Amino acid sequence: MDARIIRHNGALTLMINGELFPLTTYKPTELKSPELFAETVARSVKDMADRGVHVHFVPLFFGWDGPGSYDFSPTDLRINQVLDADPDAYIIIRVQAEAMAPEWWMEANPDGILQFGCGREPEMPKAPYQTGRCPSLASSFWQEAGIPALQAMAVHVRQQPYAERIAGYLPTAYNTNEWFFRSYNELQVNDLCPAMQEAFRRYYREQTGKDVDVSVPDRMARSLADHCIFFHPDNPVVAYYRFQNTLCAETIMGITKGLREAHAPDHIIIGTFYGYSIGLSNFYWLADSGHLNLARLLEEDGPDFTCSPLDYFSRNIHDQPGGGFIWAQSTAPDSGMLAGKAYFGEDDFSPPNKEDYWQSQSTDMRQDAEILKRNFTFTLCKGQFQWWYDLHGHWFEGQDRLDAVESCVRIARAAIEVDRSPVAEIAVVTDERASWYLALDRQLQRAVFYENIHHTFGSIGAPIDLLMVSDLPKADLGRYRAVFFPNTFALAEHERDLIASLKSDGRTLVFYQAPGLIKPGADPAFSVEYMRELTGMNICETGILFQMRVTTDTAHPILQGLEDTTFGLHMEKPLSFYIADSTAETLGYYSGHGPAALAIKRFGDWTSVYCGVPGMPYRLARNLAKDAGVHLYHETSDILYANKSYVGVFTLTGGPKRVALPTPGYVADAFVGTRLADEPSNVITWDAEQYRTYLFALTTAQRAQTAGVRMNDALPAHR
Repeated sequence: MDARIIRHNGALTLMINGELFPLTTYKPTELKSPELFAETVARSVKDMADRGVHVHFVPLFFGWDGPGSYDFSPTDLRINQVLDADPDAYIIIRVQAEAMAPEWWMEANPDGILQFGCGREPEMPKAPYQTGRCPSLASSFWQEAGIPALQAMAVHVRQQPYAERIAGYLPTAYNTNEWFFRSYNELQVNDLCPAMQEAFRRYYREQTGKDVDVSVPDRMARSLADHCIFFHPDNPVVAYYRFQNTLCAETIMGITKGLREAHAPDHIIIGTFYGYSIGLSNFYWLADSGHLNLARLLEEDGPDFTCSPLDYFSRNIHDQPGGGFIWAQSTAPDSGMLAGKAYFGEDDFSPPNKEDYWQSQSTDMRQDAEILKRNFTFTLCKGQFQWWYDLHGHWFEGQDRLDAVESCVRIARAAIEVDRSPVAEIAVVTDERASWYLALDRQLQRAVFYENIHHTFGSIGAPIDLLMVSDLPKADLGRYRAVFFPNTFALAEHERDLIASLKSDGRTLVFYQAPGLIKPGADPAFSVEYMRELTGMNICETGILFQMRVTTDTAHPILQGLEDTTFGLHMEKPLSFYIADSTAETLGYYSGHGPAALAIKRFGDWTSVYCGVPGMPYRLARNLAKDAGVHLYHETSDILYANKSYVGVFTLTGGPKRVALPTPGYVADAFVGTRLADEPSNVITWDAEQYRTYLFALTTAQRAQTAGVRMNDALPAHR
């Protein structure tokens, strides 16, 4: 077996034994019912195979009743059922989290069981859906039992007749198989068990050189910051968040290494659910989720791919702002691309029915099919991968869904041969570590890490690259005309140097709230002077503001369509910043008449924008991008994704539409499969239906036949 992720035509592509596979894959139900699994596989794996999907993620269980005592017959049964339905299948084994919490181990190691609580008292009663009973990351479980069990499975798999069909693994653990921890109770934090207490104590002493009896910070400690709402970089709270998130990432690294060794010299792909720095910000457990060290997993020795469900909180297309803008739970599509690592988006949208309506958010089967195509379009334009997830079984049996799948697979196969390089001229640079420095506050956290992304950039009218600060050394910075920094509170000296290098070529840099206020390792650690140096503006610190909201001015070109508009948070905070710079142009004020909170300052070769609150409206971000020289494909509220060869639009409104292309070309309707015009054009116009996905393929030369051209006849763009 030789399965690997390769760079191909500007995208990441799965290659198995020398054959390139499209980005579309399938995963049957993970529910434990053998009957439901067998029913779903027998029908839907075959239906998928008939439409060209031959890579399947298969959720598996196995028996484990003591040290080294395994029963892999349930594993064999499920794999063989998939191969019976699709003999040409390649399988990626998804090991379910249930297997990684054996009761026999926890009974023998009570001090190593994950513990939630408010302080160091006995564990509080669990809330519904809270992470269940499982081994602590700081326990001996993974080294002594977990990794050896996964290696034993790999050894077993390699001895089976089906071994040549196994292309990789997706090992899971904790919670909903996704490697994060959640309490659903604002009083409870993790992990207070004795094993974690001892491990953190050792870590803290090694890192600081202080012989102190430190403990895992309790709920009170995580609420009381050093500088109003921010923790000092040396605070044990920050140290614990760094330790716990690093421990989670390093555990995954150990599993990855163990599985690779078990399959050597064969080459397989290994992945993990990880990096939910955006999605988990909707809950107060973001900082101790374990998911905030994606940068480590993207290093060369890390897993080949990460994955996540597509965003849950923007699925309702009627819920504006932000509704309909589907993204990952993290920066992984773009961060992974830079690192040569794949990202698989999990399309677990259920068909519209009463039982699962909360998850689907589509009103009928036709709209449901359009949403499936929208999700596919996001992945296609990001040069990454997806799987259709049959979560509860029997989800992919309706004709509308199967027709949508067939269209998507056809396009995905053609896309292998065309250039899918990114074309975004807007970068949104986030810091996955930023929540470590914030006192627990769910409303502020959601605004800073979620709304700053989904409410601002979903309808901006141009593609964006969503990156981490740690991605900047690898990024093609010359491509970006506008760069937004929504949560870069704490920046090391080398990160400030990277941002300084962007202050050139007429580029616009947009800073939010407290950019660079914290400089780890410096004395002082907090200084508004750091913000002044970063933004180039005279920014001042002030005390409490009863409304963290900005009202825009009425007479500036950048505010066109946004005059006298208010945005931000309905909350008070004991730390805010205002602009006192006569050389900057004020764009907005706190509470409509207070100090200046939004301003722009033009330098010789770059432009600085400062916004004192989160939640910038997409129209303002669009105007700033336009002022920076970014090519806007459209100026409506519709969702847009694009790369070198495709432009996708999901319409939030119906009626006449116009998309402007950056360069002229021949245009085909990818889902219909026909050329739109006989001549090259840089404008696409059409009469659109509401809540429909349109995908346009761009070509640079015309075939002899210009009418009725199938997508697999379309020429590559810009080759």
